[in-house]
Amino acid sequence: MAATAFSEFGYHSVGIDDIAAEVGITSGAVYKHFANKQQLLGYVVLHAMDLLDAAIIDNEPVARHALDSSIRSVIQLLYERRSLSLLLQRESRHLDATTLTQLGTRVGTVFARFKNLLQVTRPELGDNDAFRLVRCVFAVLASPAYHAIVLPRKRAEALLYGMATAILTSTALPRESSDASTLDSHDFTFRTRPVSTDNHLVPRASRREMLVTAAISLFADNSFQGVSMEDIGAAVGIRGPSIYRYFPSKTALLDAVLTRGAEWLQLGLSDALASGKTSKEKLERLLRSYVTFVLGNADLTSLMLREQVAPPDTYRRVHDDYLPEWARLILALRPELTESEAIFLTHGVVGMVDDNARSTTMTIPADLDDILVEIGLEILLRAT
Repeated sequence: MAATAFSEFGYHSVGIDDIAAEVGITSGAVYKHFANKQQLLGYVVLHAMDLLDAAIIDNEPVARHALDSSIRSVIQLLYERRSLSLLLQRESRHLDATTLTQLGTRVGTVFARFKNLLQVTRPELGDNDAFRLVRCVFAVLASPAYHAIVLPRKRAEALLYGMATAILTSTALPRESSDASTLDSHDFTFRTRPVSTDNHLVPRASRREMLVTAAISLFADNSFQGVSMEDIGAAVGIRGPSIYRYFPSKTALLDAVLTRGAEWLQLGLSDALASGKTSKEKLERLLRSYVTFVLGNADLTSLMLREQVAPPDTYRRVHDDYLPEWARLILALRPELTESEAIFLTHGVVGMVDDNARSTTMTIPADLDDILVEIGLEILLRAT
C-alpha cells in the first residue's frame, strides 16, 4: 500500500496517517515498525529491488537464453507493477544517504548480472559499453510508468521486448573511442546526485531568470512539493516576500519553467521538419534535437516528464502537439504500426535519453549524443 501511495502521489504528498488509513490500522501501529516516513520509503524501495533482483534469470546454462528469459521476466514485472519504476527512478531521491548507498549497490548488482550475460553473447563489448546498453534497456522498460498509452498487454510487452532487443543488439556500440575499463557495481543507481541547495548559480542581471534557474535545480533534486518559495529565493539571495514580486506562487514559477522547456522542444521540432528532406531524415533530426536539448538541460527535462503539477495551457498545448509529430514520422516509415504504438515507442526513446542525461556516475563519452541518436533510431525503426 505504501509503495502504491508513494508512486501515485509522491513522497511529500503522502503521510503516515494516509497509509495507515488505507491499510485499516492506526498510525501508531505503523510507527511500531518504522521510525518515520523516510524509513518506510526505504523499506518499500529496497523491497522493489528484491522483486527486480528475483526477476533476473541467470542460472540457465545458455547465456543467450538466460538473457532472453531475464528480459521477458523484467518486462512482465515492470509492466504489471509500474509503481516499482516510479519508486526506483523518482522517489529514491528522498532516501537517507545510507539507504541510497544500499540502493546504488543493489542496482549495480542487478545491472552487473545483466551485463555479464550480455558480454557472453557480445564479447566485443567492454564494461562501460555493456553497462550503457543495460542501463538503456532498464530505462526503456520503465517508460510505461510515465505515460498513459493503453495497448493490449501482449502487444505492449511485445513492443517493450522489441525495444530491449534493439538496444542489446545495437551497432552503436562498441566504438573506437569506447573506454573498456572495468567499473565497480556500486557506481550505478537510478539517481545519485546529492541533494543540495548550493546550485552554483551564475549571477545574472535578471533576478527572474535566476529564480527560474534555481527552481529547475531545486525541483529536480527535491520535487515540487519538497521545495518552498523561500528555498528558491534563498538560493538567489532574495529574502522574505520580495520573491513574490517576480512570481505570485510556486505553481506560477513551475508553469514558467515547463512552458519554457516545451517551447524549446517545439523550436527543435520546427527546425527538424523544415530542414529534413525525407521522413527518415526529419525523424533523425528531431531525435537529435531532443538529445541535444536533454543533454544540456537534464534537470529541466526531468521536471517536464515527472513534475507536471497543473501545467499551464501553453505547456499542455505544445506538449500534446510534440509526440504526435514523432508518431507521424514513424508511421510514414512503418505503416504497420498504429499511432498509439508509435507514441509508445517514442516514450521509450524519450525515457532512455532522459535517463542517460541524469546519470552522474557512469563515464560520459564525448560522442554520447551520437550514440543515443543511433540507438534511438534503431528502436524507432526496428522494434517490433
